[in-house]
Amino acid sequence: AIPAGAIDHIEILRDGADAMYGSDAIAGVVNIVLKSGADQGTVQAGFGENHTHFSPTNSTITDGQNRTLSFDEGIAIGSAGYIRFGADYQNRAATNRAGPSNAGELSYNSTPADLALNNQVVFASGDPKLENANLFYNAMLPLGGGAEFYSFATSDFRHTQGAAFFRYPGDSTNVLSIYPNGFRPVSTGDSQDLDLVAGFRGSLSGWSWDASAREGMNHFSYGLENSLNA
Repeated sequence: AIPAGAIDHIEILRDGADAMYGSDAIAGVVNIVLKSGADQGTVQAGFGENHTHFSPTNSTITDGQNRTLSFDEGIAIGSAGYIRFGADYQNRAATNRAGPSNAGELSYNSTPADLALNNQVVFASGDPKLENANLFYNAMLPLGGGAEFYSFATSDFRHTQGAAFFRYPGDSTNVLSIYPNGFRPVSTGDSQDLDLVAGFRGSLSGWSWDASAREGMNHFSYGLENSLNA
């Protein structure tokens, strides 16, 4: 849920670091360091896709189109303070690597409508369709006397669409008048993730001190479309 465009670098400490980071760091630490400062911003755009020869259907599949866009910018506050902010956006199409089905083995009771779907690709197996948006900021303001105020926040909004198990027309859970050719439910997921940190830090008599408050939340909802499930 941390936007890639907000990351300056990642530090990996492979040894125990509990003396500095607490008892949970006995096996090592991964520090994700956010971009800071008021230097020039960046804008990035990207596109990619999968181009696959799929042997089970003897076909060439082009899918999973992935479009990304991100930017970040820094603004100076006073002589040494700053606020850096930015946003990421990603839109990725689904992939499907399901082969042709054997309706005689997989259908509930092998009705003529079921068998008419034999050797067709009716299932879906692959990455879900995804739409993802991120916002972030990272700020610092000197207060004098070696102390400073700092704050950072990240937010993530994600929507996904996945595929469930295909229901053949003759399945006991199907209603032919609604889905005469069967149906494949689409599972949906919506996630909202927010994190906010603010605090003060500095040094006093050779000691470093840091006092901060943190608030985080995640809300996830699951849904189902193209289905008879009430």
